[in-house]
Amino acid sequence: MTITSTCSFDARLCPDIAAGMSPRIDVITPHMKRRQTGVTTSFKAVVPLVAQQVALASYGTVSFDGIPHLDRRALVSLPNTPRIWHARRNNELIAGLAYKWLLRRRLNLVFTYAKQSPPSWITRFLMRRCAALIAVSPAAAERAGLPCTVIPHGINVATFTPASVSEKHDLRGHLGLPQGVTLLGCFGRLREDKGTGDLIDALAAVLPDHPQAHVVLIGAALGKHDAFVQAKLETLKTRGLLARIHLIPEVPATQIAAYYRALDLYVAPSWKEGFGLTVAEAMACALPVIATKTGYAPELIAASGQGQLVNPRDVGALGSALASALSKPAGADQTARRSIVDQLSIEAESTAITKVYKDLLP
Repeated sequence: MTITSTCSFDARLCPDIAAGMSPRIDVITPHMKRRQTGVTTSFKAVVPLVAQQVALASYGTVSFDGIPHLDRRALVSLPNTPRIWHARRNNELIAGLAYKWLLRRRLNLVFTYAKQSPPSWITRFLMRRCAALIAVSPAAAERAGLPCTVIPHGINVATFTPASVSEKHDLRGHLGLPQGVTLLGCFGRLREDKGTGDLIDALAAVLPDHPQAHVVLIGAALGKHDAFVQAKLETLKTRGLLARIHLIPEVPATQIAAYYRALDLYVAPSWKEGFGLTVAEAMACALPVIATKTGYAPELIAASGQGQLVNPRDVGALGSALASALSKPAGADQTARRSIVDQLSIEAESTAITKVYKDLLP
């Protein structure tokens, strides 16, 4: 087995390696996927803060300003001192095991488990080779079936903030979104198991009675999912509702907060989630939230005492929740905001991850 990477070594970010020296690197954090996912979003947010507390280098398809970024040559050139390899996907964990076993490295493997379903036999095999396991929610820890430290994803509460009425107006103008309407949003991949079809079916029933409501869907429908989404949207078109649906391709992580802040209501209809980062981001922006009972959403909404929870795949319940929310005057949910600030800041996540690292390092 070989370790592969699509990245190039940047001597400017790691001058010690470029000069043939051996920099201190205690933690290697790989990211080996090109397309952006929720894992990518969390990874990009927390790694820079962790790097302020430990000697860290990245490897793979994501690099950071001011943080050493390793290519394959630099990786195998590191001295054989104890260090950590923190993986978040199976392929990253396999790469870490290859690095450890084939090159006989003194490597402690850490793996973050985010699924709400039990791990496959190969994932369990890999997890048993780890020095420490992190779960993003109590449900994920239970499904893992192995000792885990529960560390929920954190939110940058300085970026995801509530918008005033005037700020919301300016944001909508800048983003090309409609003014003077109740704007609800749903962000993420457009596909069946993300609840996209359920949301569209519920909207087809609810929107005729709420002419002030518009919807922002941000995300891509890739491959076979495109035909599914287009067929669902045809339902809205035949009812004359498609003009109130604003489809936007995937938005860079650095810009997504602006879209949250322009909304009045957020909906997360997914069938399953390991965590459900968008729910926490919306709550940090003080948005009322409707979410399915998946991932960390039940804990988040219970902590705030606000929001509505429905069962996954229950289109009727989702429609009722939408109708209820659209019948009330839109307003900021400051209680939800406070619960995120108090419990799920990105600083709290980075500190907890750093503690796991320091417990493993000599």
